[in-house]
Amino acid sequence: MVKVAAAKAVADNCNGFFHVQISKMGCIQMDNHVRTYRKHQSGKISFRSLALEHGIEVVDVSRQRDMAMQNITYKALVDSQSDVSLPKGKMLLFTFRADSTIERSQNVFFEIEHTKRNGRKEDGWYFTCSADYIVYYNAANNSAIILDWNKVREQIDDGKMGKIKYIVNDGDECMTKVCLATIDELNNQGCVVCKL
Repeated sequence: MVKVAAAKAVADNCNGFFHVQISKMGCIQMDNHVRTYRKHQSGKISFRSLALEHGIEVVDVSRQRDMAMQNITYKALVDSQSDVSLPKGKMLLFTFRADSTIERSQNVFFEIEHTKRNGRKEDGWYFTCSADYIVYYNAANNSAIILDWNKVREQIDDGKMGKIKYIVNDGDECMTKVCLATIDELNNQGCVVCKL
């Protein structure tokens, strides 16, 4: 009964963003972005088409070991005639995140720490990402927001936006510490470069 109350408190704290249940091991478990994970690969394909429509050519480099270690998904080049407010004619580095709940939740998350099932902790992509920009692709409506990664980190590090939350990943029961920020916070702090 106590665990059910704790699960409800976690769900309420996350504004209903996650489906909460008790796992077989007795952990509070949240179905966070399971559908998004499945849509990730198709989202990458859809984003490439969307980017091209806006004069951004992207090349997937996520399988190159050095790029993967830095959480870089794409090398991108913005055409001089593009309608987006990104630097033109310069090679840019993007990391890609797909999410099918952005529209409903109005939140994006940044992974701070990941605790494996064996208890080993690893830095999340918040610390390992070397991209210039983060693309948050909305799989529900084929749109994207592009965030200035340096500005995002600066605002979070200075405590100007975001809230720390803990999520138990559905399926592997690993704990992830994330910083949740709202789209409004990102806009107000000047982190949103453009929307596609």
